[in-house]
Order: sequence, then C-alpha cells, then structure tokens
Amino acid sequence: MLKRCKSCGILLTMIATKEIRERAIYAHLKRGLTQDQVAQNYNVHITTFQRWLSAFRKTGSYSPKKRGHRKAVFSDKRLKQLDSLVSKTPDATLEELQAMCGFSVSIVTIHNALKKLGYCYKKNSSCGGTRTQ
Repeated sequence: MLKRCKSCGILLTMIATKEIRERAIYAHLKRGLTQDQVAQNYNVHITTFQRWLSAFRKTGSYSPKKRGHRKAVFSDKRLKQLDSLVSKTPDATLEELQAMCGFSVSIVTIHNALKKLGYCYKKNSSCGGTRTQ
C-alpha cells in the first residue's frame, strides 16, 4: 500500500522489507548516492531512510525492529485460576481478586480478564427507590 507524503508529495511505501533496506543502504554507502537520492529511488521519506541508516550503523542489521504487543499477563492457565477464584468467592471485589492472584497485576487487567471470561458487574438493586406515577 502506498501513501503520499504531506510535506513533499512523494509516494511512500508503508512497510519496507529487510531486502529493500539492505539495497537502499548499499546504494548510499557503496554506490555513493546521497540520502535524498536513495529516498527518492526507493519511494521512502528521507527521514525514514535516515532512521534505517542510523539503525544499521548502531546494530549492523538491516532488519526492522520487532513489532507487536507484549506478552499477556493472563495466560490460559491463569485465566482458569481466576475463574476458579471467582467461583469460590463470587462477591470478591477487584482489589480482593488482585490480592488473591499471587502475582503482580493491575485492577484494570483483572477487570478485562473477567470480561473476557464472560463475567459482568451487576449492581445491587436494594438501594433503588420506588417510583411513583
């Protein structure tokens, strides 16, 4: 997929493979092309090429950085443990479940895991008043 740069108007590639980065850096270092020429030849923004070049000089690798999210706190095993905790103590608050978990986890993460397990919070209707018409 291509995207046009707002400032200079050239078409930009969205994700460059290791081979494209390698060829672009080779063109600059070995063939003597300027950074601007390389950026135009490979349809990338000059700043992008400068980042590739900087990363290559630091690490010696043409590979892009690893993308993605960090590992989930609640694995399948831990989700089952949380489910059994809720079954044993269905009236436990999120804070109490956090203390019972036995590992470091935020209250928001526990809330999201409970939602994933299909649990929802039901308000106690004993505080509600009667409505007159």
